[in-house]
This record gives sequence, C-alpha cells and structure tokens, in this order.
Amino acid sequence: MWDAISDLPPLEAGEGKEESSYLQQPLNEYQKQLRNGNQILFNHKAMNHTPRMVERFATMTRGNTGKDVPQHLQPRQRNSTEIAKKIYDQNNRRLHPERPCHTIPASFMLILFTLINIEISRLERVQEYSHFQIALNLCMGKPTVVSHKLLSREGRLAEKHLCQYNQIGNAVPPLLAKAIADNILKQLQN
Repeated sequence: MWDAISDLPPLEAGEGKEESSYLQQPLNEYQKQLRNGNQILFNHKAMNHTPRMVERFATMTRGNTGKDVPQHLQPRQRNSTEIAKKIYDQNNRRLHPERPCHTIPASFMLILFTLINIEISRLERVQEYSHFQIALNLCMGKPTVVSHKLLSREGRLAEKHLCQYNQIGNAVPPLLAKAIADNILKQLQN
C-alpha cells in the first residue's frame, strides 16, 4: 500500500487543492504506471477535522483503530456529547505501510471515517484512495454530496451524482482489472 502513495506530498487536515503538482518524481515503477506521464495531481485536498478528531488520530499508532484511543477521545454518540456505547473497529483505522490496505467501502459515510493516514493525523483523502484503488488519477464531481433522497424531494436532480469517495469505493483496483481483461482476451483467442 505504501508503494502506491509514498510519492504524494504530505498534507495536514484542511490543506491542499483540487489541482496541484507533484513535488517529486515517482519513487517506484507502480507510481510511474499510476501517473501515466501526468504531472498534474488532482484531488489533493485533505478534509477539515475538529481539533478533537486530530487529537484522536494523533494518539493512534500504525494499525490502531478507534477502539485503541483514550476513552475521552473515543467517538461520541450521534448528536450527543456522550461517548458511543459501541465503537466499530472498521471506523478510524490508522493505515500500516507494510500491511495490505483494508477494503475501501463504496458508501460515502463509511469511507469518510475509515482510513487514517499512515503518518499524519487526518483521514485519507480522495487522491490517496485513488492511488491504490483506481487507474485514473482523477475523480469527477464533488468530494461529498447531498443525500439523493433530499435532492429528489427538493427537485434538484441535476445535482445528483456520485461523490468522489463513492467513485473510489465502486472502483476496481487497476491491476485486478488488467488481470481479468488479459484472461478474457486469452480465453477469446483460444
């Protein structure tokens, strides 16, 4: 997993832009393949986090989950200041560079709170997800979207699209897609 994203410039929570430049050359053949000669770095913007969330992430070491943080920093119940009674270990997972990445869910709400950067106290951003998930270096649309039910109810269907995080969750890893396509071609040639 670290082979895919180690060439991306580091960002703290809230930093970055939708379009910028790479600051260094690819560090390995996989990164070179992902860039495909492109010098523009898209979707390189980190989410804004509350100071409490940044503090929570800072207490987590590589491979930790939300269950491993001090109690006063554990997730709260929705719309409350009370600590959640149940903490899901699939939420707030600090990535580990030497281990495979966890599955990236297609649901925006799940992906939004899933993976924490290896070194920086913030959640992964679209660019990092896309680097180890899809072949294109660009996700179209907004990072997040309004509920499709709300858009339908308000007659705003023109705004209905998949957010960048849903696109990543729905994507097939590029090397898997290539292996499947190669196998299909081989079978057709027989």
